[in-house]
Amino acid sequence: MRPFKLVTGLACLAAVVLPLSAATAAVPRDREVLVYPLFPGPLPSGHPLPYRQVTPVDIRLMGAAEAGALDDVEAALAAGADPARRDMAGNLALHRAAERGHLAVVARLVAAGADVNALDRHQENLLSIAVRTHNPALTRLALQLGADPARVVSRYRGTALIHAARLGELDTLEQLLAAGAPVDYRNALGWTALHEAVLLGDGGDKYHAVVAALLKAGARADLPDRDGRRPLDYARERGYDALAALLQAATLQAARPF
Repeated sequence: MRPFKLVTGLACLAAVVLPLSAATAAVPRDREVLVYPLFPGPLPSGHPLPYRQVTPVDIRLMGAAEAGALDDVEAALAAGADPARRDMAGNLALHRAAERGHLAVVARLVAAGADVNALDRHQENLLSIAVRTHNPALTRLALQLGADPARVVSRYRGTALIHAARLGELDTLEQLLAAGAPVDYRNALGWTALHEAVLLGDGGDKYHAVVAALLKAGARADLPDRDGRRPLDYARERGYDALAALLQAATLQAARPF
């Protein structure tokens, strides 16, 4: 593990750089510490001290979760580690485990009280992490553990479904649709999952399957973004003929009277 800065005491009068094992051995177990496992350096201006206080056993939990060491996770929890504590970056041990695909650790941390819908420092949750790391097994587990597929994530105010459409992650996308993810939700740019599949995909077979799955789930092909552009408009503009034909058929079908 890389060295990190350890600040002891509420007055924060001293700071030393130590490896994890030396740091935890040097600090009494009943003392609170501030730890910076990701960003060594001076305390940021205006940093909320009480919110960032973690104990050595919390540090051990974070390291064990990141390493996928389930036995060490169990030991840290038994010693009183709090799965709701965050590191300086704003991540939970849960997020560290999810990033590396440690499914058993993810399940154990949620069972121990970690919020399955909690956002990390990038405003991602388990479901959006699963999309970005191309891990449909994590998607499946997160949904089984109670993750909300409608949870808004990212600075663009999107959803995991929109992320899956953008990246062409068909397996994950179908899981999210089956779990009730809102198919026509618009992000901060006014884009739906259909918009992202067309705009940010390559128009190939993978994205054709994604668009088809969204349409089958009831996605509206006629919804404009904030610039008044429909997915069909973007497909035509980019020369994605197969996607344009699919979207055109869906648009015509939706326009027919019942």
